[in-house]
Amino acid sequence: MKKIILVLLFPLIFYSCASSEKRGGEFSGNPEDLKRSKTLLAIIAGINKGAPQSIQSSFALTGRKGGKKFSFDGRLRYDAKGVENIFLKDYIFKSPLVNYYRIKDQLYFHFVPEKKIYIDSCKTIELFRYTGVRTDFNFLHDIAVGHIPLLPKYSIKKSVNMGGDRSVVILEDDSFYESIFFKNNVPDKLLLVHKKTGEKSEVYFKSVMRKGNLFFAKKLLVILPGKSLRLKVRFFSTRLNKGSGAFKFKSSGIKRGIRVIKMN
Repeated sequence: MKKIILVLLFPLIFYSCASSEKRGGEFSGNPEDLKRSKTLLAIIAGINKGAPQSIQSSFALTGRKGGKKFSFDGRLRYDAKGVENIFLKDYIFKSPLVNYYRIKDQLYFHFVPEKKIYIDSCKTIELFRYTGVRTDFNFLHDIAVGHIPLLPKYSIKKSVNMGGDRSVVILEDDSFYESIFFKNNVPDKLLLVHKKTGEKSEVYFKSVMRKGNLFFAKKLLVILPGKSLRLKVRFFSTRLNKGSGAFKFKSSGIKRGIRVIKMN
């Protein structure tokens, strides 16, 4: 159950840590491709620069894992200064399942039914140990907080005009290919492929809020074909740049009988 829940939280917690500097590398394509790539990446740079500094939002997670359907409710509180909370509860019984906290680089995962708290770090966390999915912790959380994530130290592989109002830019680093699809110069899909295993992660941006450079997808569709996982995230009662209401994890509040496991 723990692995499934962490996979469900992928689009919400991945990029809660400070990411490494993103710097484009060499590009061997033709001048037209290079010009298109720079234009599309400049759009992303503008979106990331204009991302919300704070978010308060409720959300609903629905989908299926294999042939099994699931539904959860939750609450996101995000502050770009480094404090974040996510609370996940059962849709039917409203019982708490996971309380997630971040303070700068320190991460706390409280699995309520298991009576366990895992303490980890943005700098050393290995999500494969938790979930069995190969990806970088410092990646997909950007999506939930109004960014478009880019691979660290990427190089531009190529860009393609797909005809009409659609285009794509493809990036790569040592481990992944990342394809960012655009419609009318607005990102609407992201595809991440692990080079060694071929594992794919697909994210579709739905019902996007735009105001200047501000970009916030009120609905996300996440598909992990290799895990037979299809996940929909719907944000509602969302407040941007009006304070996060986030609060810090307090070790003094750990109740008796809860096991604390330090992962780093």
